[in-house]
Amino acid sequence: MSIDLVTAGKATQGAISQFLSWWFDGLSAYILARRPQHSQWKTLLFKTAKGIKIYSRNVEGVSQIGHVSDAAFNAPGPIPNVAFLSQLTNRKNVVLRLGKDQVLQNEMQIPMGARDVIGPVVRNQLERIVPWPTSQMCFGYEVAEGEKGTEHINVTAVTTSWKIVDEALAQAKRLNIEPDSVEFAKRAKSETGITFIGTHTDNRHKIASRIASVLAIAAIVSIAISATGMMRLVFLGSELRAQEEALTNSRLSAAEVRRLGEENLALVQQRRRIVEKRKAAPVVVMALEALSKALPDNSYLIKLEIQGRLVRMSGTSSDAASLINRLETSPHYFDVSFSAPTTRQTNNIAETFSISAKIEGDAQ
Repeated sequence: MSIDLVTAGKATQGAISQFLSWWFDGLSAYILARRPQHSQWKTLLFKTAKGIKIYSRNVEGVSQIGHVSDAAFNAPGPIPNVAFLSQLTNRKNVVLRLGKDQVLQNEMQIPMGARDVIGPVVRNQLERIVPWPTSQMCFGYEVAEGEKGTEHINVTAVTTSWKIVDEALAQAKRLNIEPDSVEFAKRAKSETGITFIGTHTDNRHKIASRIASVLAIAAIVSIAISATGMMRLVFLGSELRAQEEALTNSRLSAAEVRRLGEENLALVQQRRRIVEKRKAAPVVVMALEALSKALPDNSYLIKLEIQGRLVRMSGTSSDAASLINRLETSPHYFDVSFSAPTTRQTNNIAETFSISAKIEGDAQ
């Protein structure tokens, strides 16, 4: 099974566009919604299936001053025989009224609880019964209280199409007359009528366009703010990473400094020991030299051990006792004594000795 993604995408885009168009149109129509206004008209344009009848109201009453047929409106060039329009000295409070053949009338009852949302409720009911598409429907309504004890409101609703309203307004424009409202009344010359939702298609389109523009601007501003926030977030993230990296490097540097400090301390201590050993070396050398001078020719060392200032020596001598005196008279030794008794083997004139002594000076 294969799916045409391009076709599906276009269908989705078309559905979204249709929904937005319906929503903008409905919202603008709702904004323009008005309840019936009971203002007295001065000029009445009565639209019928054959043309427009023009009525004028003055202190003497209401009178028809002329009629323009649809054929005259449809003919090219200026409309003939409209000199009567000069009688319209007051072009204010102009009403364009549609005849019975231009509208559909419906009587309905609305629950009392829906009083505050009558417009949307009436629109919803009419959408189910009128022959026009929802986007082309133009309606108005008149409210009458129901009988006492009832919980309903009686509503008279009239419906027409925007095409009929636009054609009537276009004909009025050719007469250089701009209606203040579009109405319907059961009697042509009634003082008041039912005002349709949206008194002028231009206003409806303008408001729909303004709503779309405002929403587009809001969307752009929202996107710009979101983009700015994202950029700021990315910048803060990179800055945070840089700070974390710097902190890590700082920690590594501190650890390296501590390590180098410990190594330096170890080197200093090692150097101190070497220096001290070097200082003690001449004393040891002189002590060895003094020892070689103190030992007579008949005495031999077998073992010599120096630990700091303590010297241990062992060997053989024909006169071991004299060695103690010889070493004590040397300025380089003190506390000279036998560390073990002297011994002599049979048939051997030499004695085995073990002597300990301390070196004078700073030998370590």
